[in-house]
Amino acid sequence: MYGAALVLAIALTAFSASAQAPAAIAGVWQVTEVTAAGTTRQSQPGVYIFTRKHYSMVWVSADKPRPMLDDATATADELRAAYLPFMAQSGTYTSTADTITATPVAAKHPINMDPRAFGIYKFKLEGDTLTLTLAETPFGQVKNQPTLKLKRVE
Repeated sequence: MYGAALVLAIALTAFSASAQAPAAIAGVWQVTEVTAAGTTRQSQPGVYIFTRKHYSMVWVSADKPRPMLDDATATADELRAAYLPFMAQSGTYTSTADTITATPVAAKHPINMDPRAFGIYKFKLEGDTLTLTLAETPFGQVKNQPTLKLKRVE
């Protein structure tokens, strides 16, 4: 009897942690810092939005502002410089006490719309700061894991 109660208590604790994570991260978050390949820098504009089950994110992954272009006369290199560092996707997510598994539904890059696409992020919430570190994708464990720091704005 004692063993069954212990198993139930552990299961409820795990469920409770899983249920609390979406509520804790629900809101609007501004990307403030990016660390990739050992380099930390302030981010260009970016926003993540989390609801109970869904997320949406748009942000500029470049280390400087994107160039302003006349799309009618821009060269292919100029277009790449302006549009490649723009990240955008929305979808659903599940979470545990310290991970978020994001499953895109719509994304700028078609590879992220493959039904097998996902991203597993380690996350840490400290006050109004949310840290997301990409740990795994369908291609396996991520080396030189990129980390985003976000500040709650709503």
